[in-house]
Amino acid sequence: MNIQGAGIKRLTRNDYSWLEPESKSHQAGINLPLKQFADVFPDLVGSTGSPRIYVTAKWFSADGRAISSCNHEVVWYESKRELRLLHLEKDVFGMVARTGAMLAISRSGSELEVRAVPESAEPILGLFNLSP
Repeated sequence: MNIQGAGIKRLTRNDYSWLEPESKSHQAGINLPLKQFADVFPDLVGSTGSPRIYVTAKWFSADGRAISSCNHEVVWYESKRELRLLHLEKDVFGMVARTGAMLAISRSGSELEVRAVPESAEPILGLFNLSP
């Protein structure tokens, strides 16, 4: 994979509360903080309206095991100044979703790799100012 950009996302409760059976949320997506992802998606950030790109993401667990390959949209909401990864599949995202979990997301064209970061790696990321 010829990486054109990458960022780290620390999950919040809001990122996955839609997974709960009683949730009334229509979200099914996560916020990608601009501090980490503006340079990963320069073709979207700052555009007018709500432009989106379609991507295929390969998902990996914290132990490096391939979980799935899924189709998603990445959308820029100009009105909110917000970048989001949409159309997450419950069974795939549910395997990595917990408050404080970190995802390393890299992009190459219309392909993403989404890797759950093992907790043991978090102090190392901090040394390089890579923790979100």
